[in-house]
Amino acid sequence: MICGQNYTLYVDYDRGKFQYLDLAGKITYMRERVDRDLIRPCRLALRYQDRVAVGLLVPGLVCAGVSAAATFLNGARALRGHDQAVFVDFVRNYMHSDLQRPLDNPTDPKVSNYADWLYRYVRCGLAHSFVLEWGHIENSHLGAYVTLSASGQPQINQDELVQDFAKGWERYLDIVAAAPTDPLARKFEHRFDAVFHD
Repeated sequence: MICGQNYTLYVDYDRGKFQYLDLAGKITYMRERVDRDLIRPCRLALRYQDRVAVGLLVPGLVCAGVSAAATFLNGARALRGHDQAVFVDFVRNYMHSDLQRPLDNPTDPKVSNYADWLYRYVRCGLAHSFVLEWGHIENSHLGAYVTLSASGQPQINQDELVQDFAKGWERYLDIVAAAPTDPLARKFEHRFDAVFHD
């Protein structure tokens, strides 16, 4: 129940009721939807990762979530050729500072930190070729959130990645809710209305 209406959090079933959502309702809708459809399933997959091979499922989903969250921060889809900048902007502003640690790939000048690596090699690698061409996805046994492997390749703890995205998304929504007249809130609402409309 949000703003006096029952919502399923499925777009097709909720059409006709988006008009009743004010900014606080839109924030609640997104908070609940992302938790149900992304964060909880990732946590469930990680809980059973010792029994069921989750492969690159979790980091692929989280990176897709970062891309989607970045469109709300940006107020619109990224312009062609600007996807990486929009993705990294969300990471820089709302996720752990470890992702800003310098990282050098001598063959790829578009990678200067772990956030760039997440975009180019995890998000794009998985979305466009089903492969992580450089780097490693590890579980909680890695210990650190991000580090270099013995061969000098970036590694990330996928358990921490899920937690980091969840906290960053919540922090972003809290900031939007706290300043409803701020340009950040207007961008959020603009993107929400473009995606969720009657």
